[in-house]
Amino acid sequence: MASEILVVKDVWKRFGDVVALKGVSLKVKRGSYVVILGPSGCGKTTLLRIIAGLYEPDTGEVWIDGVKVNGVPPHRRGISMMFQNYALFPHMKVIDNIIYGLRVRGVDREKAEAKAREIAKMLGIEELLNRYPHELSGGQQQRVALARALVIEPKILLLDEPLSNLDAKIRAKVRVDLRRIQKELGITTIHVTHDQEEAMSVADEIVVMNAGRIEQVGTPEEIYFRPSTIFVADFIGSMNFLEGKVLSLTDDGILVKVAKLTLKSFNRVKGVHPGDKVLLGFRPEHAQLLLDPSGKENVLEARIIDARFMGARVTYILDFEGSTIIVDDYTGKPAKMPAGSKIHIYIPPERLLIFKS
Repeated sequence: MASEILVVKDVWKRFGDVVALKGVSLKVKRGSYVVILGPSGCGKTTLLRIIAGLYEPDTGEVWIDGVKVNGVPPHRRGISMMFQNYALFPHMKVIDNIIYGLRVRGVDREKAEAKAREIAKMLGIEELLNRYPHELSGGQQQRVALARALVIEPKILLLDEPLSNLDAKIRAKVRVDLRRIQKELGITTIHVTHDQEEAMSVADEIVVMNAGRIEQVGTPEEIYFRPSTIFVADFIGSMNFLEGKVLSLTDDGILVKVAKLTLKSFNRVKGVHPGDKVLLGFRPEHAQLLLDPSGKENVLEARIIDARFMGARVTYILDFEGSTIIVDDYTGKPAKMPAGSKIHIYIPPERLLIFKS
């Protein structure tokens, strides 16, 4: 049995003059939880709908479980899709909403209800089975929609912005539930969202999209710590950028001139040569504030613009040679240095990223 349950090959999709997908290729491992992440209009929902069979690609192929499904209708693809608005039938009780897909497939009511009760128990909604959708909270409706999607035992579960209608506290809890249920059932799940925190908290693998293309595919750790493009670095979390010029390549890294300073990075980039202009990137939590920089390399001197107490950290907004830098201090020191103060920033070479500009 192939390890990939889904293969998308060089898919293009146009809507009039808008090119929604530009040669997208993707492989999804069996039993994995994959999140397609990106800003509005990047093509992530179009890709999900092409996988579902709701749209057909202009060119390219979609393979599910070793079978090419171009032209195959959604109900014959072995997929189940949960929509952003849940799409529950208002005139049906919860139990009837859940078993709807089974009944359409010819499963008798007794077996369908038994299966629905099993899924409902797993989702903690067994006491809601005789209610109507309008009698449920948003979080309860979300679980009913998920139960309806799971009860038919699809090869692939597709989730289109499944948590966007929930408030922040419920969203955090449901994220945990989604991850737990997916692992318990071992069902391949593809989840579309624009929420970075949501993606990081549930995904085995994240697919970052931008302007109809895939920018990077990787684990949450790879995406966060080793972004492969400027877009990914800027979109995921917070990133400081500085303009620089490559001075030389060394055995263990690269030397870059930034303003009048020389900074070292242990992160080599293919195709970068001495004299090239580059962008250097580092995350606010990876820099360290120093009162005494003696004996340290990779140190910038900056001026404090503002300091904000954020509970677990103090966030400093700094000016370095006309560029704004943000540094998060997690040392627990309650005192904030006043605006206008000079401070030194140490950037560890292993945390300093290099991007071709």
